[in-house]
Amino acid sequence: MNISQFIKNILSRKWYPAVLRWPTALFFVFLVYVLLYGRTEARYNLGLSMTWFLWWSILPLMFLVVGRFWCSICPFAMVNDLVQRLVGNNLPVPMFLKRYGAWITYLLFISLIYTEFILGIVLSTQISAILMLTLATFAVISGAFYTRRTWCRYLCPLGGMATIFSKAGLCLDS
Repeated sequence: MNISQFIKNILSRKWYPAVLRWPTALFFVFLVYVLLYGRTEARYNLGLSMTWFLWWSILPLMFLVVGRFWCSICPFAMVNDLVQRLVGNNLPVPMFLKRYGAWITYLLFISLIYTEFILGIVLSTQISAILMLTLATFAVISGAFYTRRTWCRYLCPLGGMATIFSKAGLCLDS
């Protein structure tokens, strides 16, 4: 069995992607906890190191190599799906988001990069935690009102970055 067939076999299992989503979500909760209640000095906070120096650096490379794989295990997508199942009003996605969602996504991504430099997010445990909780809150709100992963498809700044980088990604089909 070649690598492509092996990956397709894993991706077709009924337990995928839940088996990867739950550890990712738990790790996200752990990171937010460490950011809020861990050491406040940037160089000693594991949450800052894991978020900004490890994950943020690896993410573009991951998009190039495995495309939008991150989106399938993203904790924000998981929260969005969970809220949609429990509370979702399943309203149709507003035409405004369908029409301008890509631009909003790119604007949010650029804003994220800009705020990273202006506010010094990479050196602030509190601002990093607030950013992560804000993204999770938007995922919850969109899941409560709209259908079909509206957050992921039309608003997520990481999804915008994924779109840009995954266009040049490796293709696993042979």
